[in-house]
Amino acid sequence: MKTLLALFTAIAATLAPAAESRIRLNINPVWRFQLGHTSENPTAPGFNDKSWELVSLPHTHQVFPADLSGFIEHGRQVGWYRRPLDVPQEWTGKRVFLEFQGAMQTTQLWVNGEHAGEYCTGGYDSFHFDITDHLKPGTNQLAICIDNTVNPGIPPDGQKTDFIQFGGLYRDVHVVVTDPLHISFPWEEKQAGIRLTLPGLSDTRAIVVAETHVRNASDKPQACTLVTEIRDHGGALVATITDTQNLPPGGDHLFHQTSKAIENPQLWSPDSPYLYQVHSIVQQDGHEVDRVKTRLGLRWVEWTKDRGLLLNGKHLKLVGANRHQTWPFIGNAVPNGLHRRDAEQLKEMGCNWVRCSHYPHDPDFLDDLDELGIMALEEGPTWMKTGGKPWMDNLVKSFRSMIRRDRNHPSIIIWNACVNHSGGNRDLIAAAKEEDPTRARGQDNVPCPMNFKHKVISGNGALCIEHTGHTFDTERGAIGKPGKAAVTWVYGQTTDNREYELTRRHWEHTDAAYKVPGNAGLAVWCMYDYNTFHNATAGIARHGVLDLFRIPKHSWWWHQSELTAKPMAYIIRINDTDACVVSNCEDIRLIQDTGGADRPSETRKPDSGFALRHPPFHFKVSPTATALKAEGLIAGKLVTTHLWRKPGKPARLVLQADRTELTADGADISRIIVSAVDRNGTEVPASTDEVTFAIEGDGQLIGENPVKLRAGKIIILAQSSFAPGKMRITASAKGLVPATTGIITKPVPAGVDMPGDLPAENPSSARLIVKGGSSATVQAQSLSFDPKTNAAPDTWIESDPIMLDASAAISITGGEYRIYTSPWTNKPGRAGGGDAIFIRVKSSPAPGGKATAELTVGGEKVPFEVTTRR
Repeated sequence: MKTLLALFTAIAATLAPAAESRIRLNINPVWRFQLGHTSENPTAPGFNDKSWELVSLPHTHQVFPADLSGFIEHGRQVGWYRRPLDVPQEWTGKRVFLEFQGAMQTTQLWVNGEHAGEYCTGGYDSFHFDITDHLKPGTNQLAICIDNTVNPGIPPDGQKTDFIQFGGLYRDVHVVVTDPLHISFPWEEKQAGIRLTLPGLSDTRAIVVAETHVRNASDKPQACTLVTEIRDHGGALVATITDTQNLPPGGDHLFHQTSKAIENPQLWSPDSPYLYQVHSIVQQDGHEVDRVKTRLGLRWVEWTKDRGLLLNGKHLKLVGANRHQTWPFIGNAVPNGLHRRDAEQLKEMGCNWVRCSHYPHDPDFLDDLDELGIMALEEGPTWMKTGGKPWMDNLVKSFRSMIRRDRNHPSIIIWNACVNHSGGNRDLIAAAKEEDPTRARGQDNVPCPMNFKHKVISGNGALCIEHTGHTFDTERGAIGKPGKAAVTWVYGQTTDNREYELTRRHWEHTDAAYKVPGNAGLAVWCMYDYNTFHNATAGIARHGVLDLFRIPKHSWWWHQSELTAKPMAYIIRINDTDACVVSNCEDIRLIQDTGGADRPSETRKPDSGFALRHPPFHFKVSPTATALKAEGLIAGKLVTTHLWRKPGKPARLVLQADRTELTADGADISRIIVSAVDRNGTEVPASTDEVTFAIEGDGQLIGENPVKLRAGKIIILAQSSFAPGKMRITASAKGLVPATTGIITKPVPAGVDMPGDLPAENPSSARLIVKGGSSATVQAQSLSFDPKTNAAPDTWIESDPIMLDASAAISITGGEYRIYTSPWTNKPGRAGGGDAIFIRVKSSPAPGGKATAELTVGGEKVPFEVTTRR
């Protein structure tokens, strides 16, 4: 026994990790927060912040209801954050940096009362400050001002947007401690950080080129050895490259290293997202002084005009979705667990790619895409048009910073070098070419149309990055026209099932893409309903496959049927005589329960005329059928079933927690879904019962409470406290049996700085802000074109777009118009609800002259005036 114990001790000693040469310490927990400025100076080290709120990051300035009531009046403000930082003696002689993954949108930092830096390029960028010279051993004080007031020089501010800029220190913050001889941060400059490229990659061999930028921040020359190790998924070493260079005081060097050939490499793809790891190790006098680990996916991408996209030499049609990062109530302040849940939903739906619209997304979300095998397009923070020179300079800086930060993610396959519907931008195209010539550029060498016209898909290798979207605004569970109360099909009544119609449009667009070999694919606009005051009802654009609360609409199951392999079937009861089954099975046997002894059944193959992999199945059903059962068959064998049952009256509530384990850091969150079901357990989509939530234990609830169910469901968020333990959430409603669910909260992991002297109180309660209320009633923008001045003489000048609330006849005099990407015309036509309309007029050749076009929309005349520069 003693011998065995000694053996275990020896093994443990061998495996014990050496002291880290680079420390990356997460400091998300336990900050003091104050909304707005104070009469005293909060940057002073002795400032008393005990009356401020106690919060953890990610954090939003304010919590708003789902419809953003009050946001327009109160949502763009300044917020102050303060936190102590303990600096051990061991950090003496090191370089210490404060790294931000993102802050909305201007950031100023003070350390021990000294101003240590400002970042005002963009609210979605990652950045850092060197705080070495402001620190002392022992306790130091950080003070951060996050200014989210409107700044027309920082994109996307200054121009119209259809998304919300929620304030806050909303992504992770880390302290990074390095040796003076260290690898730089990637966003510092073009050659900074680490760049991994794969020249001549094939399915039989891989060569990795590593460009690594090392800085000598000391006042002495240093002999620097860089060791680059490539390790497989299990940690085994597959290649090593070593190089030594002399760096002068304050100097740097870009190492350029090429690995030996890796034979028979494991390639990265959506079906097999295999990740290697590259260890970049800086050594001085034989000792390791810095190490950075970078995950590496071996894959190559080809964009062709006749076959679309080839991944690793094999044709792959891209079918995906657009994704906004924001969540209800918490806005941008999304903890990594919720980012992961979004990525998992994309994968569960079957998407092989996602457009990260319309700004750089959280790097942890991109890590999730790498791990799950979901490809991505990423773009700068814009929407429809550009601003002036300071604005454009900041956009290019943000775009370059994004590419430098994210260039090693195998999931990123294309940079979108455009300003949304305005097309390719020459400054962004040039930046993408310079920063990363290995990837395609959207709207440059790969067309990326945003074509909302129904069933129109471009060829020529194009990647259609938006379809359907606002052309068919659909609330989950809705029937009839958009804006009606959220109810579903009612037994015995034939209605317009709008949710089914949305699903049909999604499969028709995808079918059209399949029928044109010369396009790369398409993405639905969008994955989730999202908050906006542009072209929206009550602060929400209902364009998603899932609603604002991440609850699926019918289209979710159609995407699964088309894009996933696990046998599934799902019944959509269209009306009292029609049903649709979406399934990836060969045959569907539909059994009807009409209340009689005989249960009629019919077995069908998928509908004909489609290029889809798994077309839908349509059935005629009896108006008296109270239940339908779909049996999925493959090779004649039953492999899956789905039951639709006519719901009765609501009898009880059901609760489901997305995540049953959270980290006790004061910020981790689980989504709690409540549903109303009848006595048989069938969900009741027509239920709008008012639900009240309660919580016991170590945590708090964030969201509207009480709240009415929407189409039979709604959510609330459960957030951890600082104490590991348990929380129990209860949902109750008048006349219904209540429901409960539990969540466990665990201690923070290593690498997170949880202060040892925690305050006695828990995190401050997340109070829902409801002020003014006018935001909830904001509708689409009024019909008016902004005039253009300083126009070039005798030149076609295009307007900004206007968006229509409803379908209307349109005509024009004095110019031409187009609907999104349609050709310009002067002929009368008709536009649908949600369509964007542009007009153009030829400017006067005379200096100071005026030219006017006039669009008539459903009887309302809308002028557009252009003045020629003098």
